[in-house]
Amino acid sequence: MFNGTYEPSTAIQYLLVTFDLVKAIAWPIAAIFLAAAFAGDIRSLLRRISRLGRDGIDFKAPDQEATEPTGLRFASLTPVDLEPFSDPQLQKMESQNFAALAKFHEGDVTNVLVRELTLEQLRRSYALAYANIYGSQIRLLRDLETRDLTRFDVEKRYEDLRLSHPIFNQWSVNQYMLFLINWKFVIEEGGLFKITETGSNFLKFLADFGLSEERNL
Repeated sequence: MFNGTYEPSTAIQYLLVTFDLVKAIAWPIAAIFLAAAFAGDIRSLLRRISRLGRDGIDFKAPDQEATEPTGLRFASLTPVDLEPFSDPQLQKMESQNFAALAKFHEGDVTNVLVRELTLEQLRRSYALAYANIYGSQIRLLRDLETRDLTRFDVEKRYEDLRLSHPIFNQWSVNQYMLFLINWKFVIEEGGLFKITETGSNFLKFLADFGLSEERNL
């Protein structure tokens, strides 16, 4: 589902477009669109950076919030006038792209751009979730991929976690699970905790982009 190179210092991943031609056209537009739509989230992440180095970014341990993936905030966008390129090579490339784009049906281009913006929204949500999730929660998701867990199973795991990390003494198991539930990674159904397709795709996102699952707590 996901491919490409992940740059850890960026909260929002580069737009990956199915067709190479559309990719060349879409990225300048999408970059402005996404930067405006997610400006608040980027500022939030920047405030939590504790170390910046060659290996990427370390974030301060978060106070997990009861959040969930959100859609694009169109109301926050304003029209943008694109200044012409001054670089002759960029001018030539842009002209070639517009000429090639004219050969496509408008509906096809729109469908591809909407699909890629939707996937970009998902990647953005996963990047934000990764910045906040605890390592023990990722391990729990991995275990849920193999089998459903009863509430007793989860409570026992949480008690063991409290013994090794007393910071969790101030939380209940419900508060601990709330992050996973509100991100739609886990559901509780019939007394069992189950991983969702969204949760499985989150784990695939971590693997595809080479993100470490060895997080704090």
